[in-house]
Parts: sequence; C-alpha cells; structure tokens
Amino acid sequence: MVQFTANTVVVDDSDDEFILVGFADAQDGAYREALHFQRGYEFDEQDVALGMDSVYAERNDQSQSGYGGVGRVELYPERVRVVVQGEVAEAMGCTEFVITFALSAEEFVRLREGLRLVFAGFGSLVEYPA
Repeated sequence: MVQFTANTVVVDDSDDEFILVGFADAQDGAYREALHFQRGYEFDEQDVALGMDSVYAERNDQSQSGYGGVGRVELYPERVRVVVQGEVAEAMGCTEFVITFALSAEEFVRLREGLRLVFAGFGSLVEYPA
C-alpha cells in the first residue's frame, strides 16, 4: 500500500475532450508521489479497439500507468482510497493507495464532482459522507 498526503489536488476540466483529477505531494516544484486519473468525455471506435475506453490512471509517470484496472475509489471528506488491479497494479507496483488531504468545503465539492465525471458509468466510485 502507498500512503501520502496530497498538498496539491487538481481537477482540470479545461480541455473539451477530457477531464483530469490528480493528487500530489508537491514540494519545491517536484513531488515524491502522485496519482492522477484522466477520462475522455467520449470514446470513439479507435478508443474501443485500443482498450482506451476507460479511465487512464498514472502513478508518478507514464511508465506506471494504464487504462482500466481501477477497481474501487472510496471518497471520504479527508482522504481517498484507491484500489487498482491487473496490469495497472503491476505497472504501478501496488494495489492500494490511501491519499489524505485538507480541502475547503468548496475544494472538496469540486473534487467530488470531478471524480464523479471521471468514473461515471464504471461503478468504481463510492462516496462516504462527512
């Protein structure tokens, strides 16, 4: 299991084609640990043919990434627990992440909405109330 505190939490929906949600323990312009998810708003025939019609998950860099494989995302007001499986878990070197954070109420709502968009239709996201 990988645990870290994210002092940077990003929800970027500025691109018309995809949304990104990311967590990082940024320090001095770099980070030791990061996890992010990206999902296209629409999947075309090529995405389906290449197995890219799911959520892209990346730990730290592209060498630790893959499509699909996110089995469960548990969102709590102060943390997120992510369980990955299969080839994604192999690429990332672990099967579970626990990421803590301290967000304002507005920032948490933005995170929740971003995760809902990323995982819509996949049944992976479970939300726990405060």
